[in-house]
Amino acid sequence: MAVCGYEPYYGLFALITAAHILTQQTHNKNQARYQAKLRLVRLLYQRHWDKQRVINLFRVVDWLMKLPESLGQQLWQEIETIEESEKMQYITSVERLGIAKGRVEGRVEGESRLTPLWPPTHLGNKQVK
Repeated sequence: MAVCGYEPYYGLFALITAAHILTQQTHNKNQARYQAKLRLVRLLYQRHWDKQRVINLFRVVDWLMKLPESLGQQLWQEIETIEESEKMQYITSVERLGIAKGRVEGRVEGESRLTPLWPPTHLGNKQVK
């Protein structure tokens, strides 16, 4: 029985807090981060929350706990295995593609911000005095 009406959110706060702490603890430790992220994903599925809540929480966890491409692919394979065993498909293949596309666009945008602002291209080969 709900006492104050916020009980369903305790799990949400705990999961996001855990993701934040684990992100800090696994800085520059890709394999440890992969294992921690996989544990959190499994928790998401074990809670049997509604699809939209799982997707939203996964997006937060995925944003916080970035993985190298190879480990990210390995995680997707694990998620597919979990979904098959649980008979739940929260994150569709189309959503996976969208998330991957967003990552690529984010990298491209980040790289474009690293391009030097000097010398200005409109000056060509002229020397600035």
